[in-house]
Amino acid sequence: MSDGLDALVLKMQRDSLRDALAKVLDTHDRYAKATMSYQNALENFSDSSDERKAHERAMLAASNAEREARVLLLTLKA
Repeated sequence: MSDGLDALVLKMQRDSLRDALAKVLDTHDRYAKATMSYQNALENFSDSSDERKAHERAMLAASNAEREARVLLLTLKA
């Protein structure tokens, strides 16, 4: 019975890690795109406030995804 529970826990941890990694990669992709958009707006337009706000949101989302992934790593069964 214990082996079955251990296998279930490992599967759930694996699935959670996969989801966390996908989230980290997705948020970093959006952050990179927002950075490029913000830089372009700074160079070409007088008002880049929309791009700055989008950049800030993307940066915070990427940071939050990383923090969530790190917390998940700390909870893994050794």
